[in-house]
Amino acid sequence: MDLETFFTTTVLDYNLGKERMHSEDIRLIEESVNKMENALEILIVILAAVCEEHVHNLLTEIYQMLWECFNDLNLKLNGYVDNSFSSGFFPSFNYSGLPGRPSISISEEQILELRNIGLNWTIISAILKVSRRTIYRLKNKYDINDMRLISDEELDLAIQSIMNNTPNSGEVYVRGSLRSYSINVPRWRVRERLQLLDPVGRALRRHNTIVRRKYRVKGVNYLWHIDSNHKLVNFRMVFHGCIDGFSRMIIYLHCLNDNKALSVMDCFRKGVSQFGLPSRVRGDRGTENIGVARYMITERGCNRGSFIVGRSVHNQRIERLWSEVNRVVSKQFKQLFLYMEEVQILDEHNEIDLFSLSYVFLPRILRTLNEFIRQWNHHGLSTERNRSPVQIFYAATIAGSCVRDEDPIYLENPQEYGLDCLGPLPAIETDNNVVVPDFDITLTDDQLAMIRNHVPNPLIDDGASGINLYTCVRNLIKSFVNNELN
Repeated sequence: MDLETFFTTTVLDYNLGKERMHSEDIRLIEESVNKMENALEILIVILAAVCEEHVHNLLTEIYQMLWECFNDLNLKLNGYVDNSFSSGFFPSFNYSGLPGRPSISISEEQILELRNIGLNWTIISAILKVSRRTIYRLKNKYDINDMRLISDEELDLAIQSIMNNTPNSGEVYVRGSLRSYSINVPRWRVRERLQLLDPVGRALRRHNTIVRRKYRVKGVNYLWHIDSNHKLVNFRMVFHGCIDGFSRMIIYLHCLNDNKALSVMDCFRKGVSQFGLPSRVRGDRGTENIGVARYMITERGCNRGSFIVGRSVHNQRIERLWSEVNRVVSKQFKQLFLYMEEVQILDEHNEIDLFSLSYVFLPRILRTLNEFIRQWNHHGLSTERNRSPVQIFYAATIAGSCVRDEDPIYLENPQEYGLDCLGPLPAIETDNNVVVPDFDITLTDDQLAMIRNHVPNPLIDDGASGINLYTCVRNLIKSFVNNELN
């Protein structure tokens, strides 16, 4: 960028920033704050290089105008942060009975709880309603380190373990996993180790760019999105997922052998018990969602959109999640299952094969899903000042700011509530009423005990990605059937 382009762009950004002072859209305000901050940094460099006094004075005036605009916008933005973190996590005060202000009492556990989910010191100070100087003083008092001391060898082992479970994960998801294990290391170290451990995969992933999306919902738990994913349905495995629209926090993500309403309802109840009851849920017309729809109408009331029904093309928020589940999780297993079919050790129409496949690989898929959930919930969102879904959700929850008032955005247009117009569309509109049959195979308690005796842990490394364990179970069941026939 040349100087003429820089100053032209800066003038436009300045005027836009002044207009946005009257906006209530936090994303627009944040965008202007970032632009003003970048312009100020560049101006400092230019000022340092200018010798002529009149030019220096002119640039100083421009800098002052930009600084005032930046400061006003930043104060407005911080006002939103303060409001979103208000009242739920106040520190206590020690009253000594002596004159003067009481001392603030903030425990080490309070700070560590917030720090362990990756919140920075500025946000922690906003949550606790104290100055950053106080937080830094307490940080030194409790000897809290910003980064965990970990050697390259230990970091390599941690990253390799993550990559073994989710081989298609990139830098952002790997950092998310590390954060979930309370391993906070600089981004450059993760990038450096990935370059050594997975250079080809990293180069290929860099070609895939993600388009930023617009989404309008008032806050956490105002709208959940639920859906099922049938990428492995030929092998009688169905993914069921739910995501909080505002924070993008995964509420639940499971892989089951059925697509029944009772199973989805069980997942949903567990999500509610962990994260609270949402104001509304958006889903499709699939029969597996009937239980959730009835539950929401019972709990939240009729004729208010407690369960919003729409096609998959109107549920892009969770379609974005499915695209990542397909890339990071299901793709590797589908390729493995297709290989097993190719070498004729798996037939998707054979009940014994499908039961054996489920016995060995369903626990492996769940292990990979759990790793992915940690990655997703802890990965930084570029549109949210690099805060992760768990940080956004947790901050709102401890502040007690979940689902208090009606969302005015819903009242504007109920049918379009929670739509993500720039989000990914599903490739095709799939059948909403997918029926997954039960296994047509009966095993006695003794036979099941024998299988567990031969394969006590389907997650152990058999040196063949689980194929040897699958073959063992398959051969055992075949022997049971042959003995019964004889």
